[in-house]
Parts: sequence; structure tokens; C-alpha cells
Amino acid sequence: MKKLIYMIYMNLFILMLSGCQPSVNHDFIIPPIEDYQIKDFNYIAYEPLFPNENQSLSEDELNDTVKANVFIHNLSYNNPWLLIDASLYTGSGVIFHETDTYYYVLTNAHVVQQNESYRFQAIEVYDYEDNKYDGFIYEGSIDLELDLSVIVFAKEEELTVLTLANGQVLIDEKVYAIGNPLKKRNVIPDGKVVGYNRTIVEDKDGNIHYMSFYAITHNALINDGSSGGMLINKDLYIVGINFASGKDEEKVESFSIPSNLVVSYLNNLISNQNSID
Repeated sequence: MKKLIYMIYMNLFILMLSGCQPSVNHDFIIPPIEDYQIKDFNYIAYEPLFPNENQSLSEDELNDTVKANVFIHNLSYNNPWLLIDASLYTGSGVIFHETDTYYYVLTNAHVVQQNESYRFQAIEVYDYEDNKYDGFIYEGSIDLELDLSVIVFAKEEELTVLTLANGQVLIDEKVYAIGNPLKKRNVIPDGKVVGYNRTIVEDKDGNIHYMSFYAITHNALINDGSSGGMLINKDLYIVGINFASGKDEEKVESFSIPSNLVVSYLNNLISNQNSID
């Protein structure tokens, strides 16, 4: 009788643990790159806005733009069946490209890097309505110097695809930083571009990294979980990818990778992939 009670207790304990731990789709297989390789993508030349054109976006425009926002779960683990010993890191991303089969998401490299202390990794993507998809890192897309990566997931729902602006947004232009800070969904702070600066950032493990490029500095408030999220202008073009925020609580400073560097990064990625074929 005691043995039976013990077995029932252990089964309940395992169920309780599994109920509060992330799950992994063990049937998911990353397709070969030939199935999802990007041949080209759309972008548009950046056109600066005059100050009198800096009016706010309408509610309908913002609601449609949010459909390009995704929430990324990066799960690193050792035991595929019991995820007690696991590391979960979350971030944001923006859909910038699509094919008949897949959506493609820009995000930060630090959002999707695998934790080196664990053997396995799973990328889960949640759309603006919290529909869940099995995602994967586009082969060869992790760029640690620019802190960029591309995530791919299968098309199931109709989502919005935003276009990159090839250029540098002007100082004083109004911008919107859409993402998922502090695990809140579809947050839309706005602000203005205040300058361009090189940055030194501290990662989640306390390591210091010097970013050699000039980042967009803006005052739209972002926070943990905003990493990889979009920075857009009034014309609904992607003008940057957010990657860091300042530590001064009295002064809002947020930092984005300029979209012209993102366009160059994607062109190089496609060119390098095509040269291998």
C-alpha cells in the first residue's frame, strides 16, 4: 500500500513539474537549407521625413504593424523529456520576409545563441496573438559583431511582413519600438532619434562587448525582452533593430542597429549562401 501511494505521489509530482516547465516538440526536424534559402528580399531607400510630417501613427496602422511582432523563446536544455535543468531566454523579433511556406524574422544574435552549458536547443516563436510555432535559426545567420540573426518558421496564420528602409534615420525623427519587454506582449513605446553612438554592452552573463558600429540612439523606452524588436518610422518601415538600453534610470537611452547595416548583412548572407551552391 505504501508503495502504491509513493508511485501515485511521484506521478503527480512529475505532472506538476511538466505543467510548469516548457515543452519541446520532439517531432520537429529542421529542414535542409535548400527548402528555406532566401533568394532575395524587399527593401526600400530611406527617405527622410520633414518635421511637420512627424505626426503619430493611427490605431489601425499600429494594430496592423503589431502583426509583424513575434516573441521568441530560446530554450537550452540537457534532458529532452524532463526540462527541469533548462535555460530559457526570451526576446523579440520582426517579420521582414515571406515565401509560400515560411516567415523570416530578424532578431539579435544574443537572443538566439545556445547556452553553452547545455547540449540541446529549441527555438519557439509566438505571434502577436500567442500562436506558437517551431522555429529555427537560418543557417549561417548568426553575426556576433552586428548582433543579428534570422529565425524561420512555417506559415500557418496570416501575419504582417514589414519592409526594411535602406538608410540611416535622421536625428529628431519620430520612431516606434515595438516588442515584448518584461514578457509583456506587443508594447509600442514611441520617441525620437537623438543621435548615433558606439556602445559597450553587458550580456546576461556579465561579459562586456564593444560594438564597433554606430548605433541609433533613441528615447523610446525598451527593456529586457525588447532585444531583437523592431524600430519603425511613421511610414511603417523598419529603420533599426533594438539590441540594448542604457542603465541610467533618469535618462531613457535605447540603442538600435541601423537598417542600412541590416540590409548589408542580409545581402552578404544571401550572397555567401548562393556562392556555396
